Amino acid sequence: MKTAYFIIVHHKLNQFRWLFEAIYSGEDLFCIHADRKSGPEFQEQLRRMIGPRPNVIFLPPRRVIWGGWRLVAVELEAIRHLLAADADWKYYINLSGQDYPIKPLPTIKEILRAAWPRNFIRSWPFSAIRELEPDDPHLPRQLAFEAFGRLVRTRYRLPFPRSLDIRFKGSNWHMLTREFCCWLLEDPLSRRVARMVRYTFIPDEIFFQAVIMNSPFREMRTDFRRFVIWPGPKILGLEDYPRLLESDCLFGRKFDENHDRRVLQHLADDCGYRPPEPPIFASR
Repeated sequence: MKTAYFIIVHHKLNQFRWLFEAIYSGEDLFCIHADRKSGPEFQEQLRRMIGPRPNVIFLPPRRVIWGGWRLVAVELEAIRHLLAADADWKYYINLSGQDYPIKPLPTIKEILRAAWPRNFIRSWPFSAIRELEPDDPHLPRQLAFEAFGRLVRTRYRLPFPRSLDIRFKGSNWHMLTREFCCWLLEDPLSRRVARMVRYTFIPDEIFFQAVIMNSPFREMRTDFRRFVIWPGPKILGLEDYPRLLESDCLFGRKFDENHDRRVLQHLADDCGYRPPEPPIFASR
């Protein structure tokens, strides 16, 4: 099953190498975005590390502000490029440079194949969020926007629309079918939701959720299958390895070889991944 990956990275190039060398194959498609804040030297090192591979797309560097809309905009741009570049991939997976697969790649592909055509996305109603986290910043729907290179959060509360229920939240990490990705970019409802959540705090945790819950794909969902320890996300170490082994998740985050290389080495050994060669770039 051909897969399309979108990877966002802004630092720790050697850590990114662990991920990329584990999941790279000539049959899949890859789209990479390096935050403009990482600087031209980092971006040049990244391109040099990957080299001239025809199945790797680089997005123009954008300055992404955590909690703002631009992260969603960059991801939608990535999906658009991946759809235009290849007509055969079935699943889209978004990852960060500090993620790592915790199952062998053939197992991941088989799980995707068996789950087709479900989308791996966590989408909880606000009523459940209110019980779990009554102070969650999404509940009051406060106005927030990007200006002058930073995120401005206000105390002004935006009203919830009456025409569409957008009270859903989940992780910004997901694995989506090609059909849903096409619908996401083409259907006017997606643009309506974008207008409704664009000026709110951390829209990447509510946009995809609100769209799919108001779409024909609402019932074609399963959990997002990412291993994350909260509060944090905690940087995973060898002490977390037993839980990683027991998990039914496919990817974990966050990892940092400078914090604990051993957990990455164990995963590589057990999953059949080749660890990267010794670091060739200065850590950033």
